[in-house]
Amino acid sequence: MTQSRLLPILLAVPLWQGFLLGQQAPDRARPTPPAAPAFADALEQFAALQPEPGQLVGAGVDYRARFDRNGAQFTPALGELAPIEFPVHLRGVAFGRGAANKALDAVEPTHRDRTVSFRRGAVDETYEVRPAGLKQSFVFHERPAGEGDLVVSVQVATQLALQAQGDDAVSFGNEFGGVRITTVLGIDARGATCTGSMSYAGERLQLRLPAAFVDRAALPLVLDPMVGAVITATPGGQNLDPQAAYDAGLAKYLVVFWRRYSSSTGDIYGQFVHHETTAGADLSGASVVIRFGANSQRARVADCSVRNAFLVGWQDVMTVAPLPTHRDLLVRGVSPTTLGPSMPLAAAFTDDNGLEMAGNATESSSTVLCAWLTDGDVMLTTVGLSASLGPTMGTLVTASSAGTNTAVRLPKSGGAANRCMLGWLTATGTIGTRTYVGTTQVGTGNTLAGVRTYTGFALDGDGENWFLAAQMLEPSSTTLNDITAMTFGWNRNTSQRDLLATGSVAINPGVQEFRPTVAMSGRNAVVAWTQGTTTQVLGLRTFGQSLCTPCEPPVTVQTGVTQQVVACLASQASGGETGATRDDALLVWQNDTGSASAVLAQRWTPADGIAVQVAPGCGGLTATAIDECSNHQGSGHLAILRNAPANGVSWLVLGFARRDATGCGTCVLVPDLATAFVPGLTLTDAYGNAAWDIPIAGGAPLIGLSYYQQWLVQDQVSPGCATFQFDLSNAIQVTIQ
Repeated sequence: MTQSRLLPILLAVPLWQGFLLGQQAPDRARPTPPAAPAFADALEQFAALQPEPGQLVGAGVDYRARFDRNGAQFTPALGELAPIEFPVHLRGVAFGRGAANKALDAVEPTHRDRTVSFRRGAVDETYEVRPAGLKQSFVFHERPAGEGDLVVSVQVATQLALQAQGDDAVSFGNEFGGVRITTVLGIDARGATCTGSMSYAGERLQLRLPAAFVDRAALPLVLDPMVGAVITATPGGQNLDPQAAYDAGLAKYLVVFWRRYSSSTGDIYGQFVHHETTAGADLSGASVVIRFGANSQRARVADCSVRNAFLVGWQDVMTVAPLPTHRDLLVRGVSPTTLGPSMPLAAAFTDDNGLEMAGNATESSSTVLCAWLTDGDVMLTTVGLSASLGPTMGTLVTASSAGTNTAVRLPKSGGAANRCMLGWLTATGTIGTRTYVGTTQVGTGNTLAGVRTYTGFALDGDGENWFLAAQMLEPSSTTLNDITAMTFGWNRNTSQRDLLATGSVAINPGVQEFRPTVAMSGRNAVVAWTQGTTTQVLGLRTFGQSLCTPCEPPVTVQTGVTQQVVACLASQASGGETGATRDDALLVWQNDTGSASAVLAQRWTPADGIAVQVAPGCGGLTATAIDECSNHQGSGHLAILRNAPANGVSWLVLGFARRDATGCGTCVLVPDLATAFVPGLTLTDAYGNAAWDIPIAGGAPLIGLSYYQQWLVQDQVSPGCATFQFDLSNAIQVTIQ
């Protein structure tokens, strides 16, 4: 950068007014706005097995399994209409040729990956935990002595009634569902196969392979039936209320949900999802059982970046006569390789519920912020995770002692500042808010009162900015809702969180629009919501953080759902991602059709333009160039400066060509000055931010058009360019989508 090039900029500033029009031919090699990727069943490959005290515990798509020296217990998830669980106990008890006359002793199980083995010398009884059920096998390392068919006797114990039996299947069930055991198959060491048969009488299931196949089989010989769940219609659903968080160190999301086994039992499960794949619908990853055997509900999850792990929380419904029924809260650290111990977070005789958690996206702290309701009061504490994922509870504070609050919300993380906006819904339909670093309140709180009653809300943020989507009753309605939006920023002068702008997400008279969820996706915010009553639609839209205006038209993710749609969003930015996928998010939702309740998921990349840093900044300040809503339909397109000194002097430099001028300290000015535009001197606001509104007109022909953006910021203390006493922000190349 030379003085001759800098001087004209500082002394004779040209103006760039109007729209971006034909300054260069669009680069068609650059990505066009991404089409909505296919969504997939997040649990299609769900299968977990892990050791727990005194037993092994596994789970598939619609069942739980336990294993100890007494055999296997298979429990189908029959939903909230079933009054109790109806497990089926299985144990191989004898085998032989012609008849099962040689006993199989009870032994302790061992496991490897997702296979459980009961090793008995010449005969192993194994169970492979698969998504659709257990594959039970009897492995014969020696050919059983004698003549006749090979017969294995399996003891079956269950409260389910025998509903049907034949040579190839036996079914047990009731009006809520049941269990089906199917297809006896023999496989030898050469891969030769033979179909066998089964019969059931007197609590014994006889599995049989023909003598001729057994006599010529190459060892080892395997006998394989399949055990699976039969689920009938359950209007309440089985897999409920999915939530997600992201960890950049792991490059994985963790999706958690709870599964209803009966009206009084529920488990908490998790599914790891890779941050990106070559196939957009691929949601593969390891599965984990987090809590089982209690009445556990409403799972929540937050990132703990320091530990490359997650903290999972949930509520247990406690019914212990003569005490009143109440809810306790528990948490547990989870990583792909380690399960920490569970810890009670709130376990008194009070009703503790509605837990929400904010993760820590920085490497400076191992704590997660937790908020919940205790008999209508808003409680707040931190939970720290040790290297072995052992949890420790911090100071407990009361954020609101009204005693009548109905819900609480936190962002996914507090960002680099670990600063979190806490919100709660009051009994009068307003939203109370405060800001915290840990459990220390910063600034003063305030109450958000809409023109009508608020009935729910969601929020996310990055420690400096927050986006809140609130559902509000329609005019003259007590049941239908609209969804509005608000953005907030941290005022560095006053150390307060201020309301920046308001907007609308979904306002359609006579239409139910509710259950919003929000994710701050790096530069912008992604909002999803449910629309409709009987037939529900899941919608999604990207908004600019600064003006609370949409960057792109709304997208319909799914239609035609006859029951509940409950969605959650988690961005990679909230988990500390700084790479190319920072703006990406994962949308997960419960798709309850009345006969099934799948957990569906879709990776989402906002079509809000592409902003790539091409050069770092210089000088003692930390000013950062950001772009919002560079979509070809982006009337709210902004060029933004953030994290500069409050009320400071700055200039925006825009150019369609790159020069990389040097000559003043370490600074590099990227836009070519021969064609650059500078839209005048700008003072930063109280937050240290500045912005220029650059509406994009011209529509689809502008897709692929790119330009360079960089800011000059006055710095009289430690300037990167001492000659003119200014710093340069980073330079970014913006491409319109």
